[in-house]
Amino acid sequence: MEERGIKCFFYEGGAKECKITGDTIKVNIPDDLENCSRKFIKTLETLKLYYPEVSMIYRTNLSSYIDVDNFLSYISSIDDKEDFYAGKKCVFNQLHANYFRLHCKLETYGRMIKSEILSVGYFTVNRFIESVIRNVCLRFFHKFNVEFASGSGFFLGINHFNKIISYEKLKYVDDVMVRLAVDKDIDSDIERFDYTKKFKFIEKDELEKIFHYRFKTENRDFDANLMMLIDDYKIREKISTRDNN
Repeated sequence: MEERGIKCFFYEGGAKECKITGDTIKVNIPDDLENCSRKFIKTLETLKLYYPEVSMIYRTNLSSYIDVDNFLSYISSIDDKEDFYAGKKCVFNQLHANYFRLHCKLETYGRMIKSEILSVGYFTVNRFIESVIRNVCLRFFHKFNVEFASGSGFFLGINHFNKIISYEKLKYVDDVMVRLAVDKDIDSDIERFDYTKKFKFIEKDELEKIFHYRFKTENRDFDANLMMLIDDYKIREKISTRDNN
């Protein structure tokens, strides 16, 4: 990506001061789910300080693979990069979001459990309850639903940076917080291929346009190995498209 003119950075919390060291943006915010919105805001502040000429960013995560050629092709099609806000469309419910803050705290507490058996049981129950509450809220309380760009990968133009940096309602997770701060619907619902436990095959012509692949099976070691495998386009085509299955 760097060879093609795109700067790439990791970002992490827990630092004593905010700075960019090599390819890492370090910020003085705790590195946990409960503080992910504050961490992202501080990251934007730091990035803007070091690179005031930036026009747009693409925020993704370590569970993603990016097809560079398709990624750059998509970027070239964006007319107004500075005002762009787009990603895979998701829906959140404000009632569920109020509960999700508690869920994040429970996730943080769960990391303190030393017993592996108790830890697995704790996280399984906590995430099951969160899933049930989310589905109930989305299905029966539609008026509280809001569309947003999934945090696994979204574009964000510079015109929205200050809105996010100054946003104060930080009880929401970062991708939801971004949507509420920019105060606009996504400009485009961007296709993404998800390697999950039961993923759906696609046509070859669809694969040629996708640049974002997300890995979220129940086995993270499997996800990591699969991510390396699909770097070979022929292998990616073989395991992802309907024509070969």
